[in-house]
Amino acid sequence: MRYRNMKLDNNGPLVSVVIPAYNVAEYINQTIASVREQSYKNWELIVVDDGSTDRTLEVIAESVKQIRQHVVVHHQENGGLSAARNSGVKLATGEYVYFLDSDDLLPQNALLRFVELSYQNALDVLSFSAVNFADDSYAMGDEESTKRRIEEYDEYYDRINNQICVSSGEDAFISMVNSNHFVPSAPLSFYRKTLVEKTPFYKGILFEDNLFMTQILLKARRVGIINEKLYKRRIRSGSIMHNDAHDYIRRFASHFVISEELRKMLGDCSNHVYEALESIYSRFVALSMDDYCKLLQRNQIDLLNLNQYELCRDSLVQYQVFYKTQLANMHVKSEELHAENMSLKQDNSFLEKETQRIKDSWTYKIGLVITALPRWAKHQITK
Repeated sequence: MRYRNMKLDNNGPLVSVVIPAYNVAEYINQTIASVREQSYKNWELIVVDDGSTDRTLEVIAESVKQIRQHVVVHHQENGGLSAARNSGVKLATGEYVYFLDSDDLLPQNALLRFVELSYQNALDVLSFSAVNFADDSYAMGDEESTKRRIEEYDEYYDRINNQICVSSGEDAFISMVNSNHFVPSAPLSFYRKTLVEKTPFYKGILFEDNLFMTQILLKARRVGIINEKLYKRRIRSGSIMHNDAHDYIRRFASHFVISEELRKMLGDCSNHVYEALESIYSRFVALSMDDYCKLLQRNQIDLLNLNQYELCRDSLVQYQVFYKTQLANMHVKSEELHAENMSLKQDNSFLEKETQRIKDSWTYKIGLVITALPRWAKHQITK
């Protein structure tokens, strides 16, 4: 509420823009330029080079020379996206934090709208929509596939609220999940820094935004949602994950870690949010099971480096037991549904025969004649 009655100008709240970068020499200059050209000027830029092996750090150094605002360029050993973002938050001094991916762009009025909507509504989190573009018309193999993918992403990243909708974090989370508009992407929200400091990204996993966004929303007091396209997301060529054994191992470990963290949250959450959170948890359990099946088929289970994911062999054994139990439960449920279906078919067959027997009886035929006039009269009245 501190800024609600304050005239919004370049003396407004400081925004820390955090860009984690890894081997994006081709794109990072455009990304930094989109920040430099913002109409809102009270921001600082923190670029975290996560151990790039190409010219990324060199391009960053050249790109930030034209920036008058406070700039921090931090280089660290490769630790992954989560580690880079966490480093950026530690270096941030702003009241708000925004995470910008190193190959994407911000519309010129984005930061202004973020701050306007956030301080006018006393928000901890502001969630918005994105527009998608391809770095070339053959990013997805051919022009038609690329165009179709852009349309699919545009629909996926759309919010349902054309006017800003403000609610508690729990209510916002429930609304997103129930309307199938839960979009777990960190760059599609704007955050109060104190909230992000309490909710670091889980390091060393894929799909980290799913866990982060769930945690952030459930901790936030006030969340705003608006269907305003305030982000430009790039669809890059060759960005599709390959389906080799290493990918399945990373995916399984990541899905498993996220499902375990969500399970812990289920034990502490309110009854109000339980059903929505349980649906996200179930989704990650299903994804874990799917990856686990693929690993079993490839005989790759023993290649799992559990220490890398802060797991232990006992965790995997527990998961194997859980997996087999779930599979057994699925078989039992399937058999129960099959038996129920057969019973219904038998009941239906009996009812059809009984109905036909009644129709063939003299009593039924006489009844039709007797009730013909009343039925005709009722039909005339209800016309």
